[in-house]
Amino acid sequence: MASPASRMRLTIEQKRALLEYRMANPHVKGIDLRRWAHTTFNLSRDPAKSTMSAWLHSDVNVEGIHPKHKSKQQPQTPKLERKLIQWIQKCEKWCVPIVSGPTIRVKAMQIRDQMLASDDHDDPNKLLSLTFSNGWLHRFQMRHNLKSRRVYGEAASANAETIDDGKMKLRSITAGYEKKDIFNLDETAYFYCSNQSKTICTKGIPGRKKVKKRITVAVTSNADGSSKWPLLFIGTAKQPRCFGQSTADDLGVDYTASRKGWMTRDVFGHWIEDFDATMRLQNRHVLLLLDNASPHRYDGHLSNVTVHMLPPNTTAFLQPQDAGIIQAFKARIGVLRSTFLVERFDKLVESVDESDKENFGSLVNKLHEVTLLQALEWAKEAWHGVTQQTIVNCWRHTGILDEEVYELIDSMRNL
Repeated sequence: MASPASRMRLTIEQKRALLEYRMANPHVKGIDLRRWAHTTFNLSRDPAKSTMSAWLHSDVNVEGIHPKHKSKQQPQTPKLERKLIQWIQKCEKWCVPIVSGPTIRVKAMQIRDQMLASDDHDDPNKLLSLTFSNGWLHRFQMRHNLKSRRVYGEAASANAETIDDGKMKLRSITAGYEKKDIFNLDETAYFYCSNQSKTICTKGIPGRKKVKKRITVAVTSNADGSSKWPLLFIGTAKQPRCFGQSTADDLGVDYTASRKGWMTRDVFGHWIEDFDATMRLQNRHVLLLLDNASPHRYDGHLSNVTVHMLPPNTTAFLQPQDAGIIQAFKARIGVLRSTFLVERFDKLVESVDESDKENFGSLVNKLHEVTLLQALEWAKEAWHGVTQQTIVNCWRHTGILDEEVYELIDSMRNL
């Protein structure tokens, strides 16, 4: 018996080629077929009769097997994966690009819970043991040939010397403040109705019309993560229709408007005056780090806030919000949106006749559309979920804080 290392194995793609050759040449002799395989697939020798027979009778037409794989890795919970693949294929059928890592996990957890509730399973322990980790997601995608396909943060240009020089200057400035008194504000665009530019699928699917509803979100935190300042939302409507008769204060959000929904000097001026007033009430003198965008210019008097502008073209490297805080915030929004989209798509499929393609397609086009109020609620919940440790790590990653100074201060306090 051949050792495992010396056994001949073909990839799924090669087995398919072998079958296609056999079907195209039905009268080919067995020895000639083995020689053809030897030459075509660059094998070390002619395969044995039994090996050739096994190849010709192997199941290579199962949908979703990756063509480069030599065998199928069997999942622990095949029934769950079949249901999950059926759902993904339904998204593909209707060209709905909502399938991402988070949506796959959300849908998989829903299927798992439904199977447990309905006793639709062979082994509940296997279902309960599923953690839907990154490893599970990777193996699931590999088993079913799922790839992130494109549907038809900033990277500043600064040299290393400029960045290092900026770090040294910022360390000398931040050393004069406690971590809790060092803040950073940065804005990010929030396209709350946008569909994805990429989706996980078995084949490419056409894109759908993009909905470009956008607001600006100003995100502010301090260096020790103890203060996640309330988000500032900037839209275009002074009184959005979805607010009804309520004000932004009634709804518990800090919302304002500008002509294009961007940060302006006027909007920033009002924000920093309120920020300064709060620090004055708390008897705190704080440092606020900002990029050098023109809306951040403020000519008024601030009693308790010192503003320092970051060096040009270094914000992607030296600004804490750009070092992962905003990314973590948006990732949490993504999870909330994914849960919402999975539930909305499933309800749509259940309630509408799929054979009525025109009506169904029209509803699918509106799948991502949500009210501004819903978008603000997602953002608030996501910001609440960003951990203090994440914020601390992002500040530390920039290298703009002199950690030795803070360690010395802490040691002196403990004396």
